[in-house]
Amino acid sequence: MKVVWRDGMRPEDVEGLEVFIPRPIRKEVLKEVLERAVKVYMPSSTLERISRRLKEEYAEKIGVESVRGRYAVHDPELVARVAALRKSGMSVRKIAEEVGLPKSTVHYILTRMRKLEVGEERIIL
Repeated sequence: MKVVWRDGMRPEDVEGLEVFIPRPIRKEVLKEVLERAVKVYMPSSTLERISRRLKEEYAEKIGVESVRGRYAVHDPELVARVAALRKSGMSVRKIAEEVGLPKSTVHYILTRMRKLEVGEERIIL
């Protein structure tokens, strides 16, 4: 399972997971994350800021993933509700009215779910 690194997270939170780090974090924290995570992905701009020694030491664990912007973070219960409403045949506009989100956000959630090819119980946004 892949998680997105957010402010306030601790390296223990990513034990045995794949992690996407959207922006640079402190060297000490990054080293601990690299030791605990299965794989760590980041944009090339973030990778450029890591020391050469750290890149060499953890080369097999570091991957580059290009992302436009940051991942949006939504409540998993809300995501499940959006997925269930869509599955029942409701339009994006009606879902947006029902859950109180902009229709562009509802569309983003549904598109992200399709791209990840996962059910609503496993979605990570």
